[in-house]
Amino acid sequence: MTDFNDYLPAPSVKELLVWLDETQHNTLCLMDDLTESKLTIGKKARVNLPLWELGHIAWFQEFWMHRRAGELSILPHADQLYDSSAIAHQTRWNLSLPDMETTRSYLVTVCAMTRKLLESALKDSFLLSPEQSYFLQLSTFHQDMHNEAFCYTRQSLLYPLPEKFQQQYSDSFKYSNQHNQILMHQEDVLFKSPTITLGAIPGHGFYFDNEKLQHTVALKSFSISPSLVTNQEMMLFVEQSATTLRPEYWEWRENDWWERKFDCWMKVDPQAIVMHVSYDVAEAYCVWAGRRLPTESEWQCMAESPCLREGFVSRSGVWEWTSSVFSPFAGFSPDPYRDYSEPWFDGTYQVLRGSSWLTPSRLQRIGYRNFYQKNRSDIFCGFRTCAL
Repeated sequence: MTDFNDYLPAPSVKELLVWLDETQHNTLCLMDDLTESKLTIGKKARVNLPLWELGHIAWFQEFWMHRRAGELSILPHADQLYDSSAIAHQTRWNLSLPDMETTRSYLVTVCAMTRKLLESALKDSFLLSPEQSYFLQLSTFHQDMHNEAFCYTRQSLLYPLPEKFQQQYSDSFKYSNQHNQILMHQEDVLFKSPTITLGAIPGHGFYFDNEKLQHTVALKSFSISPSLVTNQEMMLFVEQSATTLRPEYWEWRENDWWERKFDCWMKVDPQAIVMHVSYDVAEAYCVWAGRRLPTESEWQCMAESPCLREGFVSRSGVWEWTSSVFSPFAGFSPDPYRDYSEPWFDGTYQVLRGSSWLTPSRLQRIGYRNFYQKNRSDIFCGFRTCAL
């Protein structure tokens, strides 16, 4: 039985309303310019069917916010269409999905139902129950994650990035690349036998079940790079090792390396942080360079240190691979959305830490554990290294 008081304190109703509006606006911006042909793509292992994914976001919020007492969905057969726990990825292309207009209307209506709940709380000055606050945060974060996934899809399928996000994308990497360049000539940062705490503490706000629970980790001394690996360093690895491994969207043409960013090809900027690299590429690079990936504990030790706050290590704008296999902490128990973590503790997923340029600040917690399979390079990911 979940004690929802463990996830308090919750944000104010006013803040939750801002979050709801923001994530909904982002979703519609990422979907509204897509034509019918772009919504109904051919079957792909790493990409969700966009039309299905839009309906799934609506279903998830409706289910957890408005149907926990067994109410029927406002959309007929929604459970048979959008329940990701029951509908395998590869079968979603075989479903008779509603068209874009119906699907969008479903999402807009569900969001309006949630908004009405929050507006009533503001008007009548009553607090949401701990359970309501928990599930509103869960559904908002879930939508945030799918918004980021929509951008992965657009990158994979050569769709342009909507204008709303272009400046954010450009500004984020302009800053992070400049800062990374300053730091890449600095020596590794040494941490001498540190002891850190991993995991969440009940009563300190929202956390996901894979963060349960707080525990102490004693680390051996380690040295970690203050900067992330750059395109220039990756070029040297690719060229000197004669490997076929490389970043996902690189291509050799006209005697130079080019990379695709959404629907545009451009020459690779040697000084930029390398992005769209799989765990396998990162591992191969480390072997070539005589380095290694940090563990998630080492990464968190670095991120919690004054080095990050004072600018002595880089803030990257990309998720960072670690050498840690995604596995439960001692004290793990699944939360109500049981399939968020537990099915993926099968040894084939790696932990990534940090955040990307698109991750909202509400999800940018040092303890947040992202996870993907080793071959995934469509995500906004990079890596830094440690001395052996």
